[in-house]
Amino acid sequence: MSLQTLKEIKCACGDTFETEIYQSVSVGEDPELKDLILGGEFNMVECPHCHQVIYAENFVLYHDHAQELMAFVYPYAMKENQGPMAEQMKATFSELQSKLADDEKLTYGPLMLFGMDQLCDVLKIDDDLTDESDVAEYVCKSLGMKAIKLPKAFARVKGIPYILPLGEKGERSRQSMITGLEKLLKENDRLSLYQKLLEQIKADPDWKV
Repeated sequence: MSLQTLKEIKCACGDTFETEIYQSVSVGEDPELKDLILGGEFNMVECPHCHQVIYAENFVLYHDHAQELMAFVYPYAMKENQGPMAEQMKATFSELQSKLADDEKLTYGPLMLFGMDQLCDVLKIDDDLTDESDVAEYVCKSLGMKAIKLPKAFARVKGIPYILPLGEKGERSRQSMITGLEKLLKENDRLSLYQKLLEQIKADPDWKV
């Protein structure tokens, strides 16, 4: 669930005040919080003295189960301590997993990010991958094409859409994917991420999923 905590904020005007900010975000329960993050309005607070709007930077645990995305978002100033932060993240994630039933345990690991800008970049790329994957899935179904549906977390790491069209025989071979992608792009040539993927596969004779 999404959780808030009290934090003491010191404004540039010299005033100090306490306010509630989010320390964890569950997109499945509160989808509007993702919009606040992308809109640059997340954890923005107003000084009661001078009314200046301030970004209250704080560690945030971000989770979107449908997208297989968990991110530990640390303040940007902590970027120089990536080693210790990585160990801390690993320990925290293991603790979270230990509290879940076997059928509830996550099959994907967390991302370590620094600053909300990095999270926004991940979310924007994710949205682009999802949009094109949804179109590709529709086209494949309408043409009777076979396709592979990759785990979203795996596709994110690879930087590729999670729906991969295949050739007529439905083989998972490199050539089958080239054939499937060419047929998909012939039907819809505006899928830039799929065009980029096709170029990558053609350029790499050892490419495989």
